[in-house]
Amino acid sequence: MSDFKRFTNFCAGFAAFSAWIYFFIQFMAYKPSTDVSLVEKLKLFTSGDSLRNYSMYLTLGLCFALSFALSLLFRRLPAVSFLFSLLPMLFTVHQLVSNQLYEYPMMYVTLGALHVAGGLADCVSQDRTHLKHQSALAAFFSTLVAAGVPLYVLQTIRKMTALTETTDLNYFEKVIFYSMPKDADTSIFIKIAILYGIVTLLVLLLREVYFLSAIVSLLSFGYTLYLWHAKLIPVHGALVITAATICTLTQITLMLSCKPRQRKPPIEE
Repeated sequence: MSDFKRFTNFCAGFAAFSAWIYFFIQFMAYKPSTDVSLVEKLKLFTSGDSLRNYSMYLTLGLCFALSFALSLLFRRLPAVSFLFSLLPMLFTVHQLVSNQLYEYPMMYVTLGALHVAGGLADCVSQDRTHLKHQSALAAFFSTLVAAGVPLYVLQTIRKMTALTETTDLNYFEKVIFYSMPKDADTSIFIKIAILYGIVTLLVLLLREVYFLSAIVSLLSFGYTLYLWHAKLIPVHGALVITAATICTLTQITLMLSCKPRQRKPPIEE
């Protein structure tokens, strides 16, 4: 594990600790309308009885803590820890655009981005010393996430259309239910998923031809960025563009930092 990766692991741990401490401070300052036990107070506080929803800070801290723990567990497989580092990054962006980060929002975004960068840098570092092809595996994981995020949003949208009650929706689903226009074109999510699915196939089928997958990924990112800037992605566009950005940067890093294996010529007798 490189020194930079250790530093970014510290960033993830600090983000988890900060989120939980902030939740605890707000919980202790919370005064319910009636005298209740500590357990009942916690239930009221996390059920939205307060003016702000602080319960998501618990989930945010859990995401960072889980990624931190797995990065230690899979220190010999940095591509796996890179994959799990995308979880707190995406969740942080979701909270940011939903106005759920009430204090120092960019701190969590910066710490999440550093944690992702540390995972990718560790993949490159191990490839240069041990030739384990962790960068290529990280690039493959990033394409899966870039294709999976729009598919997950689309699946949730279809789930919302079949619901008759909205009492048990989580915040991700509530954003879709209340913010997405009724006549929105949801085929956009399929198009984006297909584009990054093509990149995934290129990574699998054309191994070590890194420049080709990087070019296709860059073109896919340009199209996704256009859709997001033109507000043609009806809901959760920030999550889609974040996953697309990470995927493209990962592919470019793979192309610039990792050289294909040199095949030895046959020995002439």
